[in-house]
Amino acid sequence: MAATAQEFADLLEPKLSNIWHDAYPARESVFPQIYNIRDMNKMTITDARLAGFGSLQDQAFGSPIKFDDPLSPETKSYTYSVRGLAYKVLESLWMNDLYGEVERFERDLMDAARDDTETSAASLLNNGFGTTNTGFDGLALFSATHTRMDAGATQANKAATDEALSVSGLQNALITIRKWKNERGRPRVHTPAKLVIPPDLMMTAYEILESDLHPENANNTKNVLTRFGLTPVIWNYLSSTTAWFVVCDNHDLNFFWRFHPQSGTRTDWDTESIDRKVRQGYTYGFGQWQGIWGSDGV
Repeated sequence: MAATAQEFADLLEPKLSNIWHDAYPARESVFPQIYNIRDMNKMTITDARLAGFGSLQDQAFGSPIKFDDPLSPETKSYTYSVRGLAYKVLESLWMNDLYGEVERFERDLMDAARDDTETSAASLLNNGFGTTNTGFDGLALFSATHTRMDAGATQANKAATDEALSVSGLQNALITIRKWKNERGRPRVHTPAKLVIPPDLMMTAYEILESDLHPENANNTKNVLTRFGLTPVIWNYLSSTTAWFVVCDNHDLNFFWRFHPQSGTRTDWDTESIDRKVRQGYTYGFGQWQGIWGSDGV
């Protein structure tokens, strides 16, 4: 199929006073504010996690010291896919368009490419409570029973019963993050940095994060959540109206570019048409769950 002069005849005559062609500006890309953006130079790349040594052990006088072994790596592989779209315009249309609308088709094509990456990246959070994507431990991104490499106590990056975005819900999330341990059970620093939310929760988020006093009672209690410096990130591509996420400054949410959007042109002499296309190659995922906390809010 091709865009023809017959289909777009209105663009060939000077009779239109205004044209609405997706006239509103697109929102800026959000996923680069959240994900680790990495490049890949081959079909598949592999990440690994490993762990060092356990706790020190008592050594009786005159007895040999106890030995320990580091834990062997666990791996996660990422293979990119190619995404693309094209359109065809006949010469009679692109030569005689009086309003520049055919040129705007190119903007629409690039916007479709941007929309594609936002949708794909957001799906990692949208599907984070199921097993569509799994990490090093074979579990969903958000789980109350993440396993450790040394088979120690399980850990959570979601509440046992999901909580709506609220002062108490966010406080519980920050406390849980503070208690995370490494693969050998030793405490590690994770600094909450962003509160990622759908538009439906933006008013709640600003009330919680920017009120000097506790926004949910009248006792003049100081709102201690302002001390944590969380930045709200509103993402229109989140599918849930109730889910919310705390992202730390160090995490393993990854978006890998094999190649950035590439456009191309081909002229068809037989039909006197121009073909335009855009292609991009990427993949996304996570290996280590630590660094992000989530609730589906219900």
